[in-house]
Amino acid sequence: MQAPDQVSDIDHFDGVIVGSAVYMGHWLEPARKLVDRISSQLPEGRVWLFSSGPVGEPSKPADNPVDVSAVVAATNPKEHQLFGGKLDKKWLSFGERAMAAALRVDDGDHRDWEQIERWAAAIADELANASQ
Repeated sequence: MQAPDQVSDIDHFDGVIVGSAVYMGHWLEPARKLVDRISSQLPEGRVWLFSSGPVGEPSKPADNPVDVSAVVAATNPKEHQLFGGKLDKKWLSFGERAMAAALRVDDGDHRDWEQIERWAAAIADELANASQ
């Protein structure tokens, strides 16, 4: 795993997983810039995307919690997986806290680590089987 600004060459990887936290329905700018920078180098048929975003139970926002259409078009992924996110209101601005209150979103880690591990293991199995 590397921070987006540290990625320079992906030619030696069998597959690529690119993901971002979701803020206001969009990927964070460093992740979007990474996709712009590496999209021409991505291995055909071996790209997976994930978004870590919606928080709360049920997830907020429930409908179309993330717009990844531009990222999907640039990467042609095998899959885009949406995972729950994490919210710590102490890091939010006044306006952001007001929005979280209006949506009735609670602080907390809403990520399902077992689901994330199963998804990553399935990708690893697929890449291992492809190289045999």
